[in-house]
Amino acid sequence: MEAFLRMLLCAQDSGIIRGVRASMNGLNINQLFFVDDALLFMRNKKGEVEAFMNILNGFEKMSRQKINLEKSMVYFSPNTPTNQCELIRNMLRMKVVEKLDNYLDLLLYIRKMKSLPFKDILNRVIENMNSKIRRMWWACKNKDRGWAMMAWDNICVPKGIGGLDFKDLHLFNLDPLGRQA
Repeated sequence: MEAFLRMLLCAQDSGIIRGVRASMNGLNINQLFFVDDALLFMRNKKGEVEAFMNILNGFEKMSRQKINLEKSMVYFSPNTPTNQCELIRNMLRMKVVEKLDNYLDLLLYIRKMKSLPFKDILNRVIENMNSKIRRMWWACKNKDRGWAMMAWDNICVPKGIGGLDFKDLHLFNLDPLGRQA
C-alpha cells in the first residue's frame, strides 16, 4: 500500500490527478487508507479517471497484487450527469452505489454539520488514549486492574494544588481549537 500511496501522491504533485477538497479552503485529498482498504477520491473527468486506472495497473504490475474490482465500488456526486456516470463506470469496471452512509464506522457523506462526525471520531480517539494512559498508570505487574488511589479528575489537576499534572487530552485539545476561533 505504501507504493500505491506514493504513486497517488506523485501523480497529484505533478498535476496528473487533483483529488477533491474536503472543505472550501482545504487541501486536495485523493485517498484514505485503512489497513488493507482504501477510499480513493477523484474528479469525474475522463483524463483523471484514465490516469487513475494507469496508476492502478502500474501498481498491480509492480506489486504483483490484483485489485479486486468485484469488491470495489464507485459513488458519484448527485450533480454528476448520468452519461458521465455511465462512461466512468465503464472505464473503472466497478459497481456503482447510490449511497455511501459509512465505512468502518466513519460517516462518509457529510452535509451541513461537517464537524459532527469528526467530533465523534476525535472523542473516541481521545477517550482511547486516556484509557491507555490510565491503564498504564494503574496497572499491576500481572496485568490485572490496579488500585486507583486517586480519581482521574484529581490526577489531571496541576501539582501546585494537589494533583499530578497529567494532561486531560480532551481539555488539551480544546486549547488549540479555542485559539483558532
